[in-house]
Amino acid sequence: MATGTAPLSPAARDYHTAQTHFVSKSVAFNTVVSGSSVVVGTIPANSIILRAIAVITTPFNADSTNTISVGTLASSVALISSANATTAGVVTTTLISTAASAVIFPTTELIITARFGQTGAVASAGAAQIVVEYARLLG
Repeated sequence: MATGTAPLSPAARDYHTAQTHFVSKSVAFNTVVSGSSVVVGTIPANSIILRAIAVITTPFNADSTNTISVGTLASSVALISSANATTAGVVTTTLISTAASAVIFPTTELIITARFGQTGAVASAGAAQIVVEYARLLG
C-alpha cells in the first residue's frame, strides 16, 4: 500500500481479501463550520468509488438553506453536490457509470471530505452520517 509519500491521516484501508470497503463519519451542525470541510477518510490508490451516501438522521434547521456535500480536497462537491439536508432520510449517489469520465479512479490516495452549508439564521440542530463505498482493484 506504500505510495512513496508521507502517510495520510487517517490512513487508507486495504484488506487482504477481495471485498468492498467504506469510510464513514458523523457530521453535525456544530462539528463543521458552515462552508468548511471535515475529513471523512482516505481511499487507497487503485480503487474505484462505488457510491456516496448521506443519511440525514436529524434534519438541519438553518433559516434558509441547509445542504450537505461530499467530495475531495480538489472538489468539495465531487460525490454529493449540495444535497438538501432539511428532511430526515437518505441522499445517495451511485458513481459507477458507463461514461469513463464519470468514474472516480484515484491513482494516489484520495482524501474524502464532507461539508455542511447554511444560509440565514444558523442551525441549532442537524446530524448526518456520511458513507463512501469503494472497491480495491486487484491485479
